Amino acid sequence: MANPKPGPTATVRPQTLTSAHGARVDDYAWLRDDTRRDRTVLAQLRREDNHTERWFEPIRGKLNALNGELRARIVEHDEGVPIRRGSFEYFWRDLPGRDHPRYYRRDLQKNAPEELLLDSQRRASGSDAYSLGDLLPSPNARYVAVTEDREGDGVYTLRIKDLQRQRWLPEAVESVDAELVWSADSSQILYVHKDPGTLAALEVRAHRLRRDPDSDRLVYRETDPAFYVSIGSSHSERSAIIHAETTRRTKVLQLPTDDFAQTPNAVSADSGAARLYYDDDGEHAWLLNDRDAPNFRLLRKPLSSTAANAWEVIVEHDAEVVLEDFLPLPGALLLVERRNTQLGLRLIDLRGGEQRSWFEADGVSALTIDDNPEPDPQRIRVRRDYWQQPGEVLELDTNSAEFTLIKRDTVAVDLNADDYRVERLQVSSDDGVQV
Repeated sequence: MANPKPGPTATVRPQTLTSAHGARVDDYAWLRDDTRRDRTVLAQLRREDNHTERWFEPIRGKLNALNGELRARIVEHDEGVPIRRGSFEYFWRDLPGRDHPRYYRRDLQKNAPEELLLDSQRRASGSDAYSLGDLLPSPNARYVAVTEDREGDGVYTLRIKDLQRQRWLPEAVESVDAELVWSADSSQILYVHKDPGTLAALEVRAHRLRRDPDSDRLVYRETDPAFYVSIGSSHSERSAIIHAETTRRTKVLQLPTDDFAQTPNAVSADSGAARLYYDDDGEHAWLLNDRDAPNFRLLRKPLSSTAANAWEVIVEHDAEVVLEDFLPLPGALLLVERRNTQLGLRLIDLRGGEQRSWFEADGVSALTIDDNPEPDPQRIRVRRDYWQQPGEVLELDTNSAEFTLIKRDTVAVDLNADDYRVERLQVSSDDGVQV
C-alpha cells in the first residue's frame, strides 16, 4: 500500500480546565460537543472520516470479504432462557436480518400466548449506536421500564411503557445510568443521574410515574468525585442497594423499596472494609466483607435488627479460598469459590450444616450464578463457560445433586468439543510461587 497522505490536523486552541484534582490545559477541549451540532467540530470530524475512507479504499475488497465472514458466524435466530418473575416468564428472541432482539413475556397462570414487550430493532431506528441498558418489569407487572443509549456514550434515557394500555408514558428522564430499581408499589423508579458535562455518576434519584422529571427527588448524593455510584435490587426485592465504589474502597447503603422517602441506611459493618457486597433474602441481610479478610468473609444479621453488633460470621475467611459470589436461599446458602484459581460451587444447609460441592477440581471452566430473580432452593441456575465448547446454563436440583442442561449457547459453525484438548498447567516462578 502506498504511503497515504497525512490526515487532517485539528487546530490547537488551549483551554484551562479546572476540577477537584486541579487545573490542566487541554489543547483540544473545543472538540467536545455534547450537543453534536457544532459546525466547526462536525467539519473536523467529516475531514477525518473522509481521510479514513481514502486510506482504506485500496483494501476495500478484503474488508468486505472479512465482514462477510464475520457475519456468517453470527447466529441469526436464537432465544434466551426464560426468567420467571411472579406469574410471568420473560425472554428475548433474535430473528434473522435484525441487529437487536425482541423481548417477550408469557403469563404462566393464564396459559396465554406470548406478549411482545419491546422491539429493540424498532427502537433503534435512526441510531447506529443504539444500546439497551436495562429492561425491568414492575412488581405489579403493569409497566416495563427501559434505559436506552442512542449515542454510544454510555448515557441513557429512561422510558416507561404501560403494558395494560400498550402506550409509553409521556415523560423521558435524560442523562441516567443503565440500572434501575422499582418501588414495591410500582409507583416510583430509582435511577442514577449522570452529570451531562462530566458524565460523573454521583446522584441517585427517584422518579414518580407520570410526573415531570424535573421534580424527581434526590435520594442520595456522593460528595467524593472519586467514587462511582451504581444501584441494584436485593434478591428479595425488599431493598434497593446503593453501591459507591473506587478501586479499593466501597460504600454500601440500603433503602427499603416500600419507602423511597427514607434516608438510605449505611451498612454498619463497612468500617475499615475496602470491598463490600450486600444482599438480603427477606429475613436476613448478608454482607461479603474483606475487612482483615483479603479473600472475604460472609456475614449475616436479621433484617429487623439495627444494632451494629448484630452481624454474625457465617463463612469465615480462608487464606486458600476466595469467596467470589453468594446466593442466599431459604434455609440454605450457595457459594461460588475460587481455590488455586479453580472455581467451584458449594451449597450449605444452614439448618443441618450439610455441605455439598461441585466443579471445584475441573479447573477448565468459568462459573457464575445465573439469573435467579425468584430463587427456588430446589432449583438453582448456574452458568459455565468453557475453552473448548459453547457455554451452558444449567439447573441444579439440590435434592438429587444433579444438573440439567437448560441451554447451550448457539454457534453458527460446527463445533466438536472432542476436537480440542484443554490442560491446566502450574509452574514455579523464580521466587517459588506456583502460578
